Amino acid sequence: MALTVASGPVSKSSDMCSKGYYILWTLFFLQFFTCVSCLFEDQIGKFDWRQRYIGKIRFAAFDAVSGTRKILVATEQNVLAALHPKSGNILWQQVLEKDESVQHMHVGKELVSVSGGPRVHVRAWDKTNGLLAWEWSLSQQQSARARWAVDKGRLYHVVPLDGQLEVSAFSLESGSDLGSRRLAAPWTAGGAYDCVLVGANVVCVTQKSFYWTSLADGAAFAEVPLASFDLTPAAVPMLSGVGELAFSLRLPGKQTVFLMGDKGPRAIHEASATASLLATPFDSNIMFKLENKPDSSALQVSAVSLNTGVEVDEYSNTLILGSKFSPCTLTAAICIKDECSAVLSGEDHTISFVNIPGQITWTREEALASIISIEIIDLPVSDLDAAIESEFGSKQAGIVGMVMRRLTSQVLQIKVLAQTVLGLVQPASSSGPSRASLIRDTFGLHKMIVAVTSAGKVFGIDNLRGELIWQIQLPRFAPLHVGKSPVVPLYVLRTTSHVPFTPLCAILGKDRLTGEGLAVTFEPIKGLVQSSDTLGYKVQQVMQLPHPDDEFLRGLVVLDDQLKVHVYPPESKANAFKQAASLYMFTTWPAKGTFAGFSFAHSTPKDLVATKVWELQLPDGPDREVVAVVGKNPTERVNSQGRVLADRSVMYKYINPNLIAIISQVSDSSHKYILNMYLVDGVSGAVVHSATHKRARAPVNVVHSENWLVYSYFNEKMRRTELASFELYEGKSRSNTTAFSSKSNSVRPLVEQQAYIFPSAVDTMKETITEKGITSKHLIMALPNGNILELPWMFVDPRRPTVQTGEMRDEGVIPYTPELPIPPDAIINYNQTVNRVRGIHTAPSGLESTCLVLVYGLDLFYIRVAPSKAFDLLKDDFDHFLIAAVLLGLVIASYVTKKLAARKARNQAWK
Repeated sequence: MALTVASGPVSKSSDMCSKGYYILWTLFFLQFFTCVSCLFEDQIGKFDWRQRYIGKIRFAAFDAVSGTRKILVATEQNVLAALHPKSGNILWQQVLEKDESVQHMHVGKELVSVSGGPRVHVRAWDKTNGLLAWEWSLSQQQSARARWAVDKGRLYHVVPLDGQLEVSAFSLESGSDLGSRRLAAPWTAGGAYDCVLVGANVVCVTQKSFYWTSLADGAAFAEVPLASFDLTPAAVPMLSGVGELAFSLRLPGKQTVFLMGDKGPRAIHEASATASLLATPFDSNIMFKLENKPDSSALQVSAVSLNTGVEVDEYSNTLILGSKFSPCTLTAAICIKDECSAVLSGEDHTISFVNIPGQITWTREEALASIISIEIIDLPVSDLDAAIESEFGSKQAGIVGMVMRRLTSQVLQIKVLAQTVLGLVQPASSSGPSRASLIRDTFGLHKMIVAVTSAGKVFGIDNLRGELIWQIQLPRFAPLHVGKSPVVPLYVLRTTSHVPFTPLCAILGKDRLTGEGLAVTFEPIKGLVQSSDTLGYKVQQVMQLPHPDDEFLRGLVVLDDQLKVHVYPPESKANAFKQAASLYMFTTWPAKGTFAGFSFAHSTPKDLVATKVWELQLPDGPDREVVAVVGKNPTERVNSQGRVLADRSVMYKYINPNLIAIISQVSDSSHKYILNMYLVDGVSGAVVHSATHKRARAPVNVVHSENWLVYSYFNEKMRRTELASFELYEGKSRSNTTAFSSKSNSVRPLVEQQAYIFPSAVDTMKETITEKGITSKHLIMALPNGNILELPWMFVDPRRPTVQTGEMRDEGVIPYTPELPIPPDAIINYNQTVNRVRGIHTAPSGLESTCLVLVYGLDLFYIRVAPSKAFDLLKDDFDHFLIAAVLLGLVIASYVTKKLAARKARNQAWK
């Protein structure tokens, strides 16, 4: 029996369905594919670099339980991190919120952190990879004297109240409230006292007695007089934890170490008042003592047994530090199988790792996480170029002198050529550039970064690779403050272009002890301090002279808090007198909302006097705050004086170099914030333009350049970040074709303004700058997620048309859309996250197309950008061999053609 199946039509239909099925799935997957811009692997780090930092250590501990040994730290910048003990590299890092402060850290099965802000957050982190294990929060009363402790799965919080100590207990993992109680502590009501948590015990000390109790038992405080330990009463007693069961009492001239037992504290050792003490965990019963030797670049390390209080000689050691180290403290120590290690934290924010006995293995310069001021300086020319410049630079030496200089430079050129041919020139080491290699390159891309930090350290950094070239330690130097923001004015008094004069930089701050002004001058290429002078007055404002003297030195004019005028360095006083008639200074008192401008004149042949020319008082109001005062970059060059319109006419820019942008914040009667923006002429005090933003508040970030102004603010009504853009024009006729003068200029500028919605908050922003100002302007914006955005100016151009018409638009102007994009290919740091950006510094290079950008905050990031593309450089993949072959072929072809043409002409002549 045969079975016949009619499969003709059915097979065809099934085949068509199968094809349609595959087509639908293919189309479904194709919608997820798109064209992307990316970097090749060999391009990463070619023109950029990033350095990661964590800040000054607050807590530190060793993790010897996990498979990989590591150092767990919490810093004052609210960062939790793990460091590799052999190299100091960051294994993982967690950056907490800005408004939090790490108050306690406990290392057990997990890393537990307690951070306080508006609420207290308790988090546990995996010690291996830094991932969050669990988290809970609570609303707890905050106090500067509050203490935290972890013991047997419980978290204790101790807060001193008026005559009592409130002890609260919580379950460590779940956060459940286990109850609270108040213990009678009459010494907290008045008088000097201090408390510390030692394991599960709380110990307090007054001028006469110890008081201690167990947190778990909840018993009343037991009192032990200081006289029982043969200790004299102290006016201000201080306690500090030394380990899990030990603490120290600091008295004038000495400190005594106590060990907690069942019957209370027991004195075991005495040390000097300046010694740093720390006991090791894991029952090793060793306490390390660190002595900072006065007037010496060395540290004395010794060990004491907690059982006997006797020093252990096998761990005694002297650490040779060198002159670049500051006094250090012990922050973590551990001993495993007679091998001991310790972590040192310096007053200059350094983190060092030392093997005991032994020397320092590595050091991290965490002061670079607190940079305040930046300058990017040109490197000096080579010795050969310097000889050539000196040869033609002086015309007063006579013929004989010029001939001798010519012969000397020729000998030097022959010497350099011979060294190059014979291979005697040593290249820079792979570990870092040598000082011999710090010379100016052809395109001006190799420069020196000078960074001033709040820790009193100044660094010189090679911009190509990010290596530290030099550092200067200034123990008494502290930054000035404008409102709540630290400020360190950094000026280049003499550049490297003036051979044979030494380049010179100056920074102004205040003395940490007296508060008076402190000025430091140094050579920026080698990092040599030239002078450090206490000024004897407090600095109110400072400005640099616009023109140099005969030795190419541009001094500083300083206005003190009594409005008296000083010149620094003193040898620039004669140059300041010459320019006094054209000098004007602008200063502010943010707390009062007052701004004033001053002119200068001679009071005596040796003194200058400041005369107030104008004063501006901002409208008073509740919660008034000056949030930004921004002038223009004095080194900026404006290439185009006008803007060509669609009808081929020119709209001339209002380019006022003295224009200052002031933004203040006040609240109205309904407690809603208002932002006010003023454009003020710093010479005449005239308010050129003003604007008001209702229901808007800080944070505000301002970019002020050429004839335009852009700033970001938070719109409270719409709950979003917005950008306001302003552009100023004189009109279609110019009021002055030579130099701008604030005194004679009476033009009221035409103002174009527009607002845009930005899809992210902004930490800070800066405009690009080039040598001649020909290249298009871009905005470099730091976003809170760690991205650095390069936004073209055309996107925030206030002249973007809102209504589409058939008329021609101005060249380079795109139609208006309220939302600004964040293109992924405009993120210039690709996957290199830069945390907590505080500032961006831009500098021109020798190439007009290229701008150098340094982003600083918790991390450092450096990159070159080309806003108008690299129009003056050949691409990396340019085929030099092909163009050389083509040129050679053309030369050969022209020569052969010439021969053939000559032969043809000769043959025709014989006919």
